[in-house]
Amino acid sequence: SSCSQSQFGQCLSLGSCTQLQWVPLQLGACRICIQAACHSLRRGLADADSGIGARGWGRRGSPSGRWMLQVTQPLQIEAQKASLESAAEVAPWAGEPNWSVPDTDLALFCPEGRWASAGGCDGFIFVWPVDHPGAAPPCVRCCVAHFDVCTDHVVDWERMKCLSVGGDFNLAVLDLMGGVVRSRIKSDAGPDCSLLCVDGDLSAGKAAVGAGAQAKIVDIETKTWLMTLQGHQDDVHGIRSDWDTNQVVTSSWDRLLKLWDLRSGRCVRSLEGHNQVCTKLDVDFSLQLALSCSDEDRLILWDLKQGGAIKTYDGGLAKANDASVDWKTMTAAVCGPGGEVQLWDLETGEITSTITTGAATTGASGQSVDVDWERRQLLLGSWDSQVLLFDLDSGECVKKLRKPRRTLTRVHLKKCDPCPFSM
Repeated sequence: SSCSQSQFGQCLSLGSCTQLQWVPLQLGACRICIQAACHSLRRGLADADSGIGARGWGRRGSPSGRWMLQVTQPLQIEAQKASLESAAEVAPWAGEPNWSVPDTDLALFCPEGRWASAGGCDGFIFVWPVDHPGAAPPCVRCCVAHFDVCTDHVVDWERMKCLSVGGDFNLAVLDLMGGVVRSRIKSDAGPDCSLLCVDGDLSAGKAAVGAGAQAKIVDIETKTWLMTLQGHQDDVHGIRSDWDTNQVVTSSWDRLLKLWDLRSGRCVRSLEGHNQVCTKLDVDFSLQLALSCSDEDRLILWDLKQGGAIKTYDGGLAKANDASVDWKTMTAAVCGPGGEVQLWDLETGEITSTITTGAATTGASGQSVDVDWERRQLLLGSWDSQVLLFDLDSGECVKKLRKPRRTLTRVHLKKCDPCPFSM
């Protein structure tokens, strides 16, 4: 049954410092509380034992020395049995008033106009009309994508479909028009390899997924895992793919970026330069450029063709969680802890402006950022469940997109089409 985060301690019986013991729970909001407990426990483990630093989900250990939280076998079996083998398309909590969408708001959804999406630790994908005249546009889609954390998603706005991955070891294909999951593709990477990031092209019918320390290629139509790209020594948290050039770029907690050739499955570039774990990245395959983020005050601009760093940017945020780059003007928006978003001129290496978000008052970390550079608007998803739209020039918050109740993992903006609300 559902419960608040303040009660999650009552839902868990903690055994040794390296295991969580399973107690009977119905599939519901308590699953999210388990994730909250894991995040709290990993911090305690790091403090309690200098040789242990817990991070992530479902792996026993990592070559970089981080202990990965390991749940007991009964928990894995029961969780997968309930979430992966269940025929139900709707999670038990989806009918609650806080999660349901009124019919009047459902009717606002249409293919035209600009839209924003967000996915998070509740397993949902949310969609809002950015051009709605109100300061708090209604949520028009609230889709159950996963029965665990939704770790990443990507949207094909032309087809109004979404690919997402989550802690339930599934890649989900969502029809945003209908507001339903059309298919789920179970990972073949094993129970120790959570799906952590995704990029894909529905016109090509393929997706690239970070699964533990591997990158995997999947055929969406046939639900077949086609290729495994092996070479990283720790979890892959950032991935970008291009099916015209047959290339994939990955960033990993092993502090490396890798460029892969999909025709051969070989790693053709291994890029080293970060001192801490690499998180997200942005890539322009036509220019063969990539900008990487890491858990340090350093961004690196990479030349994928030559295989080296073009420029290193130090002295920014304490760590960079995500970046969105305008490759025409070589400008990057970077989010991180403290509720700030910095705009970098990648040619001069200067921070041109800083946007202080509403999350700054609570110190909540900005987890994901996306920018409409032509309309000069920035979308931010944060640790404290906020999805905010900012004017890029004034730094003013112009929209607050309400609905999520958990930490956001990824946000996206649709960046074209006229406003349907002005027609």
